[in-house]
Amino acid sequence: METEGVVHSIRQEGGLRLLGINWGAHYFNAWIAGSAPLPDSLLDAEVRIQGVCGSLFNFKRQVLGMQIYVPDASFIHVQDGGAPRNSPLRNVDQLLQFSASAHFGERSRILGVVVLAHPGGPTYVSDATGGVLVQNHTPTTLKVGDAVEVIGLPASVSGRFNPVLRDAAIRKLGQAPVPEPLLVTAADILDEGYDAELVQIDAVLMDQAGGQGNQTLVLQAGERIFEAHLDQQRLPMLDRGSLLRVTGVAAIETYESQQTVLPRAFSIALRSSADVTVLESAPWWTAGRAIRGLGLVLLTSILALGWIAVLRRRVHLQTADLRQAKNAAEADTLHILSTAV
Repeated sequence: METEGVVHSIRQEGGLRLLGINWGAHYFNAWIAGSAPLPDSLLDAEVRIQGVCGSLFNFKRQVLGMQIYVPDASFIHVQDGGAPRNSPLRNVDQLLQFSASAHFGERSRILGVVVLAHPGGPTYVSDATGGVLVQNHTPTTLKVGDAVEVIGLPASVSGRFNPVLRDAAIRKLGQAPVPEPLLVTAADILDEGYDAELVQIDAVLMDQAGGQGNQTLVLQAGERIFEAHLDQQRLPMLDRGSLLRVTGVAAIETYESQQTVLPRAFSIALRSSADVTVLESAPWWTAGRAIRGLGLVLLTSILALGWIAVLRRRVHLQTADLRQAKNAAEADTLHILSTAV
């Protein structure tokens, strides 16, 4: 087959070169065999590529996408005279915004500060207009407060409110002040669309769970229940019912209604255990303690009633013995008197 597209990533995997290519709203990989090196100029270039089409599927044999197997680099033909497009500099809130001059499917460049990082992604970057999730990027050691340049492909992800950047390259530029987290309510996060932004929210702890280095807090703010997650770190044990202030990056989940994507729920990604502050300890007299106290009172009452029943039985038996002894004594007295007469 032969197809066209724009190259948005070049990487090595399993001894083969791998091109990430998009065509309109479609994304696919091209696996390049052979030993000829691929020039960096392919990045952002529009290409015509020839190869064998294959499927991308899961273990249920469900087809999830396509990929192309290319014999060698000679089957890749650069269009437009070989001049790659320059990635335009955009603000975060401009990603995937409609513009008559924008080329759909081109990579974008943003400048921002890291608010949460993982070596190869996901990493969250913020600028003055908002925050964005960098889904995957070149392995880079990043920390909160790093000023960075990010070049990646804006893409919509099912279930996410904001666009994400995928197949990105990140370059550290220096240090920058970390944005102050917004103190918000659960309604603010959903109504204002604070997806991928650093926020603070006060909530009551409902439950705490952990496993394999991940910690989860189940929290309630007003009538809204949400989760806060901490990866590869541990949180101290917290009392249920405590009022907490949680700082982290909001991730909004969505649903579709006619032609609109609307917020449905959210979670918070924590950066460290320092992002959880106890504002008010759980009251000593909790529902759990009340239930346990009531159970103890009931158990004590049952034992007391049982002990009373035992005492009554003993008194009854002793009374019967005394009555029997009295009757026997009276009978002996009458017998002695009758014998004397």
